[in-house]
Amino acid sequence: MQQEKNGHSIFSLQRLELILIGLIIAGFVFMEFYNQKLMLPLALVGLAIVFFLKSFKPVEMEPGTNEGSTRGMNELLSHFIVPKVLWISTSILSIGLSFYYFELDARGYTHMMTIGISTVFIASLVLLFTALKKARVFDLHRHIYYRALPLMLVDGYILYEHFS
Repeated sequence: MQQEKNGHSIFSLQRLELILIGLIIAGFVFMEFYNQKLMLPLALVGLAIVFFLKSFKPVEMEPGTNEGSTRGMNELLSHFIVPKVLWISTSILSIGLSFYYFELDARGYTHMMTIGISTVFIASLVLLFTALKKARVFDLHRHIYYRALPLMLVDGYILYEHFS
């Protein structure tokens, strides 16, 4: 891969995410004004792939107080397990939304949206309980919630409209 001056690759997940968000906005415009419905779900699938790949990013943690210090269950949950679950469930929310916009006859998107919403909700509760002991936990994972909560709200609205 090509390298920039600061050592980051030109084809990073952050840049790809920004490009796909631009394609999603363009997909909404094309869907609304030109009746072209393919760009939006394809961009959502690409965004889901980016979110899934972000779950495999190594976690950056500050070192322990001494060399022999061990991490407890709260640190394991709040720094490793819950962020990975949140990224994967955000990917599931994106895939469910793309299935909705593909307008397939099967209603499989409702299952994916339900699983994604419930997983984000449960992971948020677990993170909230671990944050009671360590307040900085939500600051570490704020970037995940900037992506998961809007998708959860949109998917929740679609499910509400579907079942009402």
